[in-house]
Amino acid sequence: MSVGLERLAPELAGGDAPAEELARRLAEWEDLLVLLVDPESPQVRQRGRKRRLLSFLLERAGLDEQAFWRLSRGQRGRLFLSRYSRVSRDIPQLEVTSFDLDKLAKERFRQEPLTLGAAWHHGFWRAYFSHAAITHPANDGLREEFSTAWDIVRKEPAVLFRTAEGPRLAGLRSLRIDMPMIVGPLPHGDGHTLERAYLRAVERADPDADLHTRTLVVVEGDALIRHHERLAPHAAWIMPRLSARHLEPLDGAEGAVLRPLLGSTRIVELEWSEALESQLDRLRAVNPDLLFSVYLPYRKGFWPALERTARAGGVAMVHVHAGAEKSYRLIPRVDAYLKERLIRARVQLVSAGGDTDTQASAATVYESVLLGANGGAMTHVASLALVPELVDAYHGADPAPVVAGLASRDPEELERLALNTLTCWQHSILDFLSCMGIDDIQKTSGNTMAITLTEDWVREVDALATPEFAALNRELNAVRVAAEPPPRAVRERYRVSALLRHVVPDLPLAHAARIMAQQTASWHLMNSNRSLTADFLEVCYRMAAGEPPRVEDFLVQGDLGPLSLDGIELKLSRASLEWSLERLRRDPALLDYIFLGVPRGFLRPGAVPPHAEVRLLDRDGSRRWSPSPPTRAAASTCRWAARATATACPSWATAARCGWSPPTPAAAPCGASSCGRAITAARGSRCCAPRATAPWS
Repeated sequence: MSVGLERLAPELAGGDAPAEELARRLAEWEDLLVLLVDPESPQVRQRGRKRRLLSFLLERAGLDEQAFWRLSRGQRGRLFLSRYSRVSRDIPQLEVTSFDLDKLAKERFRQEPLTLGAAWHHGFWRAYFSHAAITHPANDGLREEFSTAWDIVRKEPAVLFRTAEGPRLAGLRSLRIDMPMIVGPLPHGDGHTLERAYLRAVERADPDADLHTRTLVVVEGDALIRHHERLAPHAAWIMPRLSARHLEPLDGAEGAVLRPLLGSTRIVELEWSEALESQLDRLRAVNPDLLFSVYLPYRKGFWPALERTARAGGVAMVHVHAGAEKSYRLIPRVDAYLKERLIRARVQLVSAGGDTDTQASAATVYESVLLGANGGAMTHVASLALVPELVDAYHGADPAPVVAGLASRDPEELERLALNTLTCWQHSILDFLSCMGIDDIQKTSGNTMAITLTEDWVREVDALATPEFAALNRELNAVRVAAEPPPRAVRERYRVSALLRHVVPDLPLAHAARIMAQQTASWHLMNSNRSLTADFLEVCYRMAAGEPPRVEDFLVQGDLGPLSLDGIELKLSRASLEWSLERLRRDPALLDYIFLGVPRGFLRPGAVPPHAEVRLLDRDGSRRWSPSPPTRAAASTCRWAARATATACPSWATAARCGWSPPTPAAAPCGASSCGRAITAARGSRCCAPRATAPWS
């Protein structure tokens, strides 16, 4: 047990439990984790009793025990911990994975997003890009070149009107925020504590300090009325969500509370109703400069309501909740529907998720933008970032004790967590933009080609898996290899037997591999990545130490889901696999018919082998220049002749893109170490002169 953990014994074990009781429970928990890795582990005492306890826990979690034990170690470890470990817990009913929650919980203590590899999520390959693998704008001084800003504006079909009084220019009111996300409404809160933490974080925005945290916080009308004194100082960044019942008493007692807030805020969100236009007029009477958003859930009558909302004057944003539909299915349809009616550009489109999915991270928001939205609403995860204990409420626990404890939380601590969370979200969007080479988030809206893998794409590929396609593909590959045979040296280098000679056997295992080999509770610490479970890591560590592959290494199951490589099933018997490995051990040359190099590009039209002698000819075939000694060819091509590396001064180069004339001895004297002379291009020539790499002879 960790030193000092005994101080938390009463809280963790319940009541006035002594530290010894906590130690006993932790030891029992660790034994259960060992049994998940090896059900027959000799390390576990009273194994029979603890196996029965494990069976009880599986039944309690609603898991079929027989199916559970058929899973691989990595799969069953992650599945069990997702039910009984808060650190590994997910929220499957909202498609929030433990990966998302772990990233969220860690980033609230930092202002740069974590590098966590890649995650598979609802049919799309979502990547959290590595800072080491890309040109990160925070590191190369180019951050100002990328913009995550979002202008919320109502656009009209025309801005210049010709009237009887003369031309009239209509102005456009806009509200700029720093990221394509809004926050809220926040579930499981008291209506003001978490909201004020985010509002204070928004107000701390400082572009000079790279804090681009300005956004909107959605507060529902009832909470706004109850806590108006606390929320009123932050009205500029609040987007009140009002229903018809909030507008009816606008001139009464509740109206006396709402009217000052409506005069200070810049945008109001209305829940959709048939009286939308009259409600807009009523709010304009209170504040003529208001912009409007309309919250529109997906239900009966959605499509006519969507068109009517987009055409309503003053509506700058449509906030779509997908209801029973998946938001990543609905948003592309909404985008296409509005484009067909030529009104998509008038409004901004926000995805709030649905009943069975939510915006789980900055990556899901970016995905929503690629699918056609302009931004997303962070709701559940925004609350979890400040109060991770609320995850228990999504698994049936009563949230009331956690909500009651908000009153004792340090406001400055909550503000700091909110500031870090917003900053990491904004920086994550910057990462995605820099990886795609796009300088503005709004330029990516509707760019579905940027999503590398979708369910529809998988179905199209699966449709090609026929014997006829396989035969045709084999035939075309044979023709391609025959037309572009790899050079002999390349073939020899990449033979299986040649590559295996580089393997150094019996190297010491990495420390992580030694820990995993003990098959204790620590094994699960290395089993947190869905794309690289501990089973895969163990194989990688052993092969890195020079061990030959085992039969079991080819039968490891992953945890990425049916739309990944895990969903590809091969008809392969264990006996045939053992036969193949035995042949590999006996004589690796038996597998040399497998060529591991890519047979492409060695002999492209116009290319010549490296260091071959070439001549540059004019269009009529006459020799244009024949250097002495002969020009040496580089392994590249030009438009009609091989690009040549002339034997001239090291810095000799052409300033022309097309056409060139060779230097005369006077222009490039023998023995010159650096002439730097630009060669004048001869018009009509089609071959570009490359930079010289060897001294003139």
